[in-house]
Amino acid sequence: MPAVQDVVMADDYPPEKASASQNAQTQAMPKRPWLNMMPLDIRVMIFEDLDIQSLARLASTCHDFAAFVEPYLYKRDAKPDPEGGNKVDSSAIKWATMYADASYTQACLEVLRRSAEFGGDINAIFYGVDKSEFATALHFACGTGNAEVVESCLSEGADVMALSSGYSFLDRLSLCGHETDEGVMYLFGPHLDKDLKFCRWLPLLLPMLRGQRRILELLAHEHAPPFVACLPDPASEAERNSIISQYPITRAVTIYHIFALMDESQFHDEDLKKVHRLLFARHREDISVCTPRHGMSPLHMTIRIGNGFMMRKLTSARAYLEVGCNMGRTPLLWAIMEYTGSTDYSRRSFLLTAIRHLIDSGANVNCYADQNMDALETPLLCAVDVATLDNKTYHSIANLVEMLLNAGANIAEPRTVRFSALHAVAMVNLDNGSNDYLESLLKMLVRRGGDINAPMIHSEGSTILFKYLKRYDDLPYHAIPNLLSMGANIQSYEADDVLELWVHSSRMRSPQRGYDVFQHGADVSEAGWKRAFVKAFKSHNRIPTVGFGRMPKSSNSTRNTCRRIRGGPTCTSLWKSWGRRRAIGRTRLSTTLDSSFDEALRPLFGTFGIAQLCSNCAA
Repeated sequence: MPAVQDVVMADDYPPEKASASQNAQTQAMPKRPWLNMMPLDIRVMIFEDLDIQSLARLASTCHDFAAFVEPYLYKRDAKPDPEGGNKVDSSAIKWATMYADASYTQACLEVLRRSAEFGGDINAIFYGVDKSEFATALHFACGTGNAEVVESCLSEGADVMALSSGYSFLDRLSLCGHETDEGVMYLFGPHLDKDLKFCRWLPLLLPMLRGQRRILELLAHEHAPPFVACLPDPASEAERNSIISQYPITRAVTIYHIFALMDESQFHDEDLKKVHRLLFARHREDISVCTPRHGMSPLHMTIRIGNGFMMRKLTSARAYLEVGCNMGRTPLLWAIMEYTGSTDYSRRSFLLTAIRHLIDSGANVNCYADQNMDALETPLLCAVDVATLDNKTYHSIANLVEMLLNAGANIAEPRTVRFSALHAVAMVNLDNGSNDYLESLLKMLVRRGGDINAPMIHSEGSTILFKYLKRYDDLPYHAIPNLLSMGANIQSYEADDVLELWVHSSRMRSPQRGYDVFQHGADVSEAGWKRAFVKAFKSHNRIPTVGFGRMPKSSNSTRNTCRRIRGGPTCTSLWKSWGRRRAIGRTRLSTTLDSSFDEALRPLFGTFGIAQLCSNCAA
């Protein structure tokens, strides 16, 4: 190697001082910088003191520097973040995976190889401006869709279980969400949109959505998990650990949720069917994992979007039929709720087929949706929760109820909360003024073993008949007789209240179309008879007095009634005087009682005893 002092640049000698021989020698030699001719140890010391930007500018000055500085550039690029953690500002790896266009593929592969050779970490975490946004090189490579770059990352040890912060970061980097990206745009519809934007992403997500066969094969070969998006692991949140650390995961978006969006032609696509079958068969232990936000299993999703092909495929793969969503509804409950609320014929046809298939597959027809104990649901309860009351709806609901009963549905369930299916039909019928179709459904439930006299737990033990009697004046005349024909009756503890209702309602007292309240006379308590007597006169704004004078029309009439009863004649003379004066047509009350009310009062007096009644009322 020539001495440093012998190597000069032509421009270093002024023209007036340069001899002809020196000028000739200089012109014959190539121009080389003094720095390049320095001893190696000195050059290393200089390179180590330069920052990465200065090294890059130095490497761009000539080929000699480029070849010599390149190792220092990669080493400096792979240097860990001085603040600690596993963040590495590896711009080389980031560039090679983010801008892996087809025309730059070979350059990207070379950069990845050289970066790994000089200590670059392929699993380094890259952060956005907001430190809550992060991803790894494998996420970038999968986002660009370059299979060769993905393969290079995997060969260097990229972790297929690494997590990124999710949609917002990759969308800001233009790696997902393009208008031309049909797979991603198809995904962000009404079915998984909120769940995916709520979660962290794994590298498998975008290739799975886009149907990128080669990348799917590469990830499957590296045993990528079935999860494509999941919640952060609470145990590692503080350290920003990007690795899924615990199994099993109970809440995540899986490949089976993506499969649930595929119809038969998409699943059996000529280019993708092999890898689809591989992935579908490999992870069956996670086939019923629910989404983090709404708790939807893949089976729920097939019912929601009407995908009969994938529903049958999932059930044949032993998907768990009793998995509940956030509301506790199993796929069977979900299908029944959709069925009773839909008016579209084709939709109802699919849902009825789905319900039949789930029952045939072994779904529990007596399951509970118990997340909300105030609205406990069973399949039979959901089936009778009809939305419309026309003939078409009745027949479809009746067929569904028959299907559930034939499969073993218990009419009496649930026993402890809310009310049974029979109660539900009776209450809907009551709210709609006794509908013919609902009455037919009610009769069918009674015929199949339903107890029409079972008290409703949620309504302080009220029976169906008592609920109907409270609405006696609002119902058509045939409503109560129809209920009685099914064997309806009240409980003994309801007799007092029924007697009071009877006193208030002239329609209930009607001899032809009324209700025989005195059949429950043995169950009426002494207090009930007292209350009925007082209510009888209060409701007609009059009281029995000595002269049967006018009733004071004041707000204190009730108090005046008690005073006059206390200071009036004996009860026997009161009753005789009242009957005699009415018979001869003498002084009458200001507001004449109708004959039905007069006749109605006589059993009250005769049953309880007028003397005891008036003395107790006066007290």
